[in-house]
Amino acid sequence: MPAFEVRDLVKRYPRARADALRGLSLEGEPGQVVGLLGPNGAGKTTAVKCLAGLVRPTSGQALLHGEDARAPHARRHLGYLPEAPRYAAHLTAAELLDREGRLLGLPRAERRARTATLLDRVGLTGQVWSRLVSTYSKGERARLGLALALVGEPSVVLLDEPTDGLDPVGRRAVRDLLRALRDEGRAVLVNTHLLSEAEACCDRVVILKAGQTVAAGDTRALLADAGRRTVYRARLAAPLEAEALAALTALAPAARQEGAELVLPLDDAEAIDGVLDLLRARGARLRELTARATLEDVFLDAIGAGDAPTPPEAAA
Repeated sequence: MPAFEVRDLVKRYPRARADALRGLSLEGEPGQVVGLLGPNGAGKTTAVKCLAGLVRPTSGQALLHGEDARAPHARRHLGYLPEAPRYAAHLTAAELLDREGRLLGLPRAERRARTATLLDRVGLTGQVWSRLVSTYSKGERARLGLALALVGEPSVVLLDEPTDGLDPVGRRAVRDLLRALRDEGRAVLVNTHLLSEAEACCDRVVILKAGQTVAAGDTRALLADAGRRTVYRARLAAPLEAEALAALTALAPAARQEGAELVLPLDDAEAIDGVLDLLRARGARLRELTARATLEDVFLDAIGAGDAPTPPEAAA
């Protein structure tokens, strides 16, 4: 039985121009980290809230260990970090975790031990844990949210943008934490915009667009499949001018420019020779050329890199 699952999930908001979710299905097994990816307005946060029992689906099911996610006993298995958490600013991190433990019915000694362990685990060490939350930076609040999500030692962990506000050191700590949770046999669903983070720590990914799944599967398998279409990255001394870029797309229609880097998905790997000839003819100076598919390539191909953004949904 999956640890968490949504089946044919539909969420319709009366005033929205489109359904937030349109028949979404996904699942996560114990010991697995699943990444939920998509552009703004794709329905990711709505899907997470349905699994957290906070949003009632219009139709379909959201299940935790086979039980309705809105049932109180089912949610005892759940740890949840919302997208924009709010905390009682007059309390310290230690006081907030202790209060969470009391709500869960934990004995005092266990609350104290678990509070110390979790604050250390998320990097709120030293005097940080004893300061009022009102003095916390955005990154410190993000770490606190992770600790609160784990107080009940949940078997299912839902994280909505857990690295928002974190610096590179903090993001690496979150990656390490996700891997540790997986190794402990927990099922984790991560909603994130940071594709490199998802590639580094997610066993499976589900890519949404306009409330529907447009790609899903084992992360390595998706990357291997994308690798059949060679994706070159050419780092230039300076960005191409518009005329040169237009000429380039005649050889590589899916080419795109990201600053001074060109991303060149090619169905025929030998076509790179013509691309390099064109760059030299246009006076471009090549600093580096690599060939490797990334999750970003999978993502942009799945949603359509040139498409206009989808309209934001009512509650995400």
